[in-house]
Amino acid sequence: MKKIFKILFIFLAIFILSCASFGVYSYICISKLDKKIISGQNLLDNFSANLTFYDDEEKLLDSTFSSGKIIAKLNDLPNYVKYAFISVEDKNFYKHNGLNLKRILKAFVTNIFSGYAKEGASTISQQLVKNIHLSNSKTLERKIQEAYLTKKLEKQYTKDEILEAYLNVIYFGNNCIGIENASKKYFDCEAKNLTIAQSATLAGIIKSPTYYSPTENPENCLERRNLVLLEMNKDGYITDEDYKKAKNSDLGLKLQQNIIDNNPYFQNCLIEAENILNISEQDLALSGYKIYTWLKNSAQNNLINSCKSQFNSLNNFQSSIITILDNKTCGVVAMISPKNTNILRQPGSLIKPLLCYAPAFEEGVLSPLTPIDDSEMNFENWTPKNADDNFDGYISVRQALYKSKNIPAIKALNYVGIGKAKSYLNKMNFPFDDLDNHLALSLGSMKYGVSPIKMTAYYSTFANGGLYENCHFIKKIVDNFGKTIYECTSSKTQIFSEETTYLINDILKDCAKVGTAKRLSDLPFDVSAKTGTVGQENGNTDAWCLSYNQNNTICVWAGNISGKAENNLKSTQNGGTICASLNKIAWQVLDDNNMKWFIKPDNVIKTNIDLIDYNEKHLLNLATENTPNTYIICDFFNKKFMPTKFSQNFNEISAITLSFDKTDEKIVFHWNFEDFLTYFLYADEKLIYENCLPEISINLPTKTTTYYVVAKNKYTNKEVKSNLQTVVIEKDNNAIFSKILSKW
Repeated sequence: MKKIFKILFIFLAIFILSCASFGVYSYICISKLDKKIISGQNLLDNFSANLTFYDDEEKLLDSTFSSGKIIAKLNDLPNYVKYAFISVEDKNFYKHNGLNLKRILKAFVTNIFSGYAKEGASTISQQLVKNIHLSNSKTLERKIQEAYLTKKLEKQYTKDEILEAYLNVIYFGNNCIGIENASKKYFDCEAKNLTIAQSATLAGIIKSPTYYSPTENPENCLERRNLVLLEMNKDGYITDEDYKKAKNSDLGLKLQQNIIDNNPYFQNCLIEAENILNISEQDLALSGYKIYTWLKNSAQNNLINSCKSQFNSLNNFQSSIITILDNKTCGVVAMISPKNTNILRQPGSLIKPLLCYAPAFEEGVLSPLTPIDDSEMNFENWTPKNADDNFDGYISVRQALYKSKNIPAIKALNYVGIGKAKSYLNKMNFPFDDLDNHLALSLGSMKYGVSPIKMTAYYSTFANGGLYENCHFIKKIVDNFGKTIYECTSSKTQIFSEETTYLINDILKDCAKVGTAKRLSDLPFDVSAKTGTVGQENGNTDAWCLSYNQNNTICVWAGNISGKAENNLKSTQNGGTICASLNKIAWQVLDDNNMKWFIKPDNVIKTNIDLIDYNEKHLLNLATENTPNTYIICDFFNKKFMPTKFSQNFNEISAITLSFDKTDEKIVFHWNFEDFLTYFLYADEKLIYENCLPEISINLPTKTTTYYVVAKNKYTNKEVKSNLQTVVIEKDNNAIFSKILSKW
């Protein structure tokens, strides 16, 4: 018996200790709440979920969410509206005191056995305090705080006051808070005019605004709506007839756009904020945070207005994305785009500087002046062609890049090696798939592709001296207590050297002047640019023009988002036409009189190359001080990879030593040879052979003859005469005389 009492005592002690520990822990959790919340006598006073945006000058742009502005009064709503939410969210709402102990216990057991917070047990009152004052995280700390505030809420307000506040603060997805805003967003009506079916739809959305979104997942939404209708019918809030009628109706959406829909810049801000703060879309929407952006409001408005005047309607931009990036901050200062700005598109030739030429320059495999053969070739049973179906033979890498030739780009990637070239881009998280491991990658052929926003950031690497930083939309975030909870800081990664990026920039400046992006040539300042086009037999699916200088990087993409062939761009709408024109407009709206191009690094040297060796031998031999200007070609080189061999074409002519071998029938002449000289053979002062080479063989003369060679420089008037060689011919009747003459 004593043993039983001892065991009971131990269990009781453990229970008391556990309760005490839990009490202490609960006190600590509650004490972590903001003092204004703990001491507040009215938890619903001044509640507002307005999420506000500010431009780069910290001027208020607009409120994205307006739950604090438009309030639906519970008394104005049909009873079935509130009962739709009660049936599916909290059947005992009017019976419990804020906490449903039965649901809490059930959820607790479920979570214990699952090993994580799988199931919630929130009443409408709990959801309200969570939405107004807490995060969406499923932690014990947050649940304790929620329970504390819920009990406090229930003491301060009536059930109807709580329900009214709940309906005005709940998140309905698609950047929409509150039943009044949701009614206008989805059905273009006031909340007081909602039908039974519409009320059930809205009540069904809130469990998972994304999964049950009427715009993104209408089938899921319809199924959830019908479940809500069934629960309303079971609970006696609607008749069987009303249930059948509502269930057999479609969603009946009449969508209205809000600021987010009209300006995807803010949509990108929301996505970035969710990632930065690691919170859900709903928590962010209900946070009341102030988001300070990099947006230049004047540039944004000018861009929209200029594009309107150019194309008459923003509908033309449903398949276009224009991004303007500030290179210093890597902040996006203006944007026009459809709602989904993170689409993955085939980059086409836009990938060539990044993947093919910059790694080749970095490895010293190529330079801007390196001759490269633009001739038809077979690569691993693949015979690619140039876009214009023409082959130019040997051209410089500079010409190959600004003309966007395909064959040289493939060769450049092949020279460096696919793995080595990709390793540079991997450092900036370029979205290669495992299958992107072939030479066609040099032409932008990827499994999935790259987003225009990311491509803007990748090219800003060239503008920032080889330093890469992901682009940003948000400068800082301030919570509703005025505390800065996030501030953007620079974090750059060195991808390419300053020397490599300058060489690329200089070539792409030619692309903007005389190459595929020449529509930018009349801008009043210099830019570097590259175009890209991905085409099919029935039109183009993707077109790009990306340009930059020290100040900004501007990317324009246009193409077919739908994937339907009839929505392809015309063959004349490509990177060098429609996209280059839009790119030019974007530069003009910036209205910056201080546009700068790039300063040459000390280790980039302009070097003279012998044109003769370049054209005839395809070699990069240095010109000498004797080389005439007409035989010099020059370009920039990275000092680290400068040519070291000098051309011999204009050296001083060395003495020519002539000798010969004689047989009974032939004479073979020998002399020291230089390939920049032309040789002429004379016999008794008469020219008998020109452009001849050593080891020349001639017939034995019939009489004694004196020979010599004259060497002339091909490119100057200088010449040198060799020594004399006399070939003596002996005959029977004058052999002695001939020998004497030869000695004499």
